[in-house]
Amino acid sequence: MSHVKTNTEKLKELRLAKGLKQKDLSVILGYDNPVGYNRIENGSRQLSYGQALELEKFYGVPHEEFFLAS
Repeated sequence: MSHVKTNTEKLKELRLAKGLKQKDLSVILGYDNPVGYNRIENGSRQLSYGQALELEKFYGVPHEEFFLAS
């Protein structure tokens, strides 16, 4: 059985390409504190499907690219 993991490298690559800080993405995803998004990008928290859809709209990248099968 495969598990889905967050593609943390892709998230970081897209964020840096737009010149954004983690706190900018925290706001987009509704976190009160940048630590929420930081945990997603460093892999200690899983990106939810709803968050992936928000990022898909923001970046214009298919949400499937935010996940890796393991």
